[in-house]
Amino acid sequence: MKFRATLSLFACGLAMGSSAFAADLDITTVNGSTAVLVPAGGTVRARVSLDAPSGTLFNAALFRIVFTEERCTLLNYTWRPPFVTGGANDYSIDGAALPLQVMDDTLEGPAYPLETADVEFGIFDFTQYAQPGLVMSLDFAVPLKMPVGTIFVVAALPDDFSAGFVSLPVTAGSALIVQIGPPAPFGDLDGDYSVGAGDLSILLSQWGTDGSGDLNDDGDVSAADLSLLLFAWNE
Repeated sequence: MKFRATLSLFACGLAMGSSAFAADLDITTVNGSTAVLVPAGGTVRARVSLDAPSGTLFNAALFRIVFTEERCTLLNYTWRPPFVTGGANDYSIDGAALPLQVMDDTLEGPAYPLETADVEFGIFDFTQYAQPGLVMSLDFAVPLKMPVGTIFVVAALPDDFSAGFVSLPVTAGSALIVQIGPPAPFGDLDGDYSVGAGDLSILLSQWGTDGSGDLNDDGDVSAADLSLLLFAWNE
């Protein structure tokens, strides 16, 4: 019942907008799915895109990613060019564990359900224009201790979008449904229930550390762990 109530509150946001201009802000997985199965403690890679008329040009974006599971952790994000991640005009909030406290006077849009957390993304580009389509990619981690079968929602709720610095109404589109699944197979470091290039990238990025790529639990990510990963990949 709590989950249904949460969805109904988000639906209030989906109904808002303007008939004169139709643009939806969607959040999906990288393959376009609106649902994802991930083990407790796993990582989800999502993408935010703008479904708008092809002739529309946006040079500013401001929106919020809202989690109905407040224990999630934002890991990183990347704006699509020409927007520059971490650049002088990138006013996003990143690198902090949720929930993030955002001032009430910056909040626009529908009322949020209880026990939610959000992170605000904002960027302004004064020299180039970003067209509709992919706006941003982001990674977030789900809590380690979550029962199998738990479901929560992640939505992209717009505060404002600008085209030529004229505000245009944008509504929330598809939300991402996250379900906690059984433990991932051995060697699956990114929580996608398979062992492949994504897991290899994570292991190599942790080389010489005691990160999650330490598959043999000897306190160091090394060639021995790489060998185990490649064996699991073949399996």
